Amino acid sequence: MSDSTTDLKAIEETTLELYRSICFEEGGQPPVEKMREIFIEDGLLINTNGVEPVGIYVEDFISTYQEQVEEGHITSFHEVELSNKTELFGAIAHRFSTYEASYMVAGKKTTTRGINSLQFIKVEDTWQVTCMVWCDQTDQRKIPPRYLET
Repeated sequence: MSDSTTDLKAIEETTLELYRSICFEEGGQPPVEKMREIFIEDGLLINTNGVEPVGIYVEDFISTYQEQVEEGHITSFHEVELSNKTELFGAIAHRFSTYEASYMVAGKKTTTRGINSLQFIKVEDTWQVTCMVWCDQTDQRKIPPRYLET
């Protein structure tokens, strides 16, 4: 197996672990602590869905997410990757990951699609996320077909 094939498989697995780390069923708890292994220490998550982008460090995301779950604000969350485009060069990689998420917040079920832009670096033979930026699809902003191809 070539190095690039091995790296792409590792990036794929890291991405799947990232999605699994935030998912949970009603009455359960997400294994969100796993994000400490997936992200570099000062990893950043940026939500671009508001008027202004909002960034949060991974540690703050973990504690905020756990708090929202424990307080019952978020009662279930499930997100899966529908398709992806991954580019790799040396110890850096970028993955455009098209997702579908369904979640229960404040008693209301919502389903949405969007794109996660994931930046990776290879640290001591392990691929880690440095930054994740996401943008949900809206009626005015549709996901281009090329990002829905499998």
